[in-house]
Amino acid sequence: MLDPPALLDALREAFAAYSTDRSVDAMRVPVPLPAGQVPPGASGMLLAPGVVHGIPAYSVKVHAKFPGSDPAIRGLLVLHDLATGVPLAVMESSYLTALRTGLVGALGADVLARPTASTVAIIGAGTQGQAQLAAFTTTYSYDRAGLGWSAANGQPCLPQAIAADLHAILKRLKVQEPYILVAHSFGAYVLLAYAQHFGHEGDRIAGLVLVDPLTPEEWIQPAVGQRLRVFRAVWLTRTAGVLAALGVARFFLCRTWTSSQTI
Repeated sequence: MLDPPALLDALREAFAAYSTDRSVDAMRVPVPLPAGQVPPGASGMLLAPGVVHGIPAYSVKVHAKFPGSDPAIRGLLVLHDLATGVPLAVMESSYLTALRTGLVGALGADVLARPTASTVAIIGAGTQGQAQLAAFTTTYSYDRAGLGWSAANGQPCLPQAIAADLHAILKRLKVQEPYILVAHSFGAYVLLAYAQHFGHEGDRIAGLVLVDPLTPEEWIQPAVGQRLRVFRAVWLTRTAGVLAALGVARFFLCRTWTSSQTI
């Protein structure tokens, strides 16, 4: 529903408007939490981003910061009508906060970096690390055929076939080359097969990132314990896909959300 490039332009205009034409300053009100009853570093915060001429609304955000959780920040964002105070929208703020902060990082780099800069370093790999990366470039993640939200396609589950599916997906989405491809565990085989069969066409692949990849010995001649882990992983993945398709996961998420609203 949200278009990051369009939001980047809107944020650029919003920062300029806040700097030159704000009528009320933004406010942050810390909410200390009792030590010994919450994890170290946990805190609350009440934020009012301020008011800018020409926008007939204002917002208030309440969030809880628990560094050991994922995401570390959870909360609500309430948008009010400026003339009447009537709430116009109530939104969960974790995703919006991560998206906004990531885009602000990209905006800052665009404004402050040297015109000839071509490399960016992102410190950290948590929620904000992912958001910052997504703000600087286009990122995609997908479920292989037969896993998660993707239906089975009847093809053999071989790295070469899965690599061909990946190639077809990238072409259908018209993803701009070159690619930086990232995979974990068995996915490493898929990327290596992709590089072997499709990587020779120009400068299509800029890099491969293999996270904890399987070794050939683990897959070709797996031990009994390894076979058991693979069987459990496949069973859990397929079960999760069925439950997600039936709406079970969404039902419990909505139920949790409803319970949190009534506390």
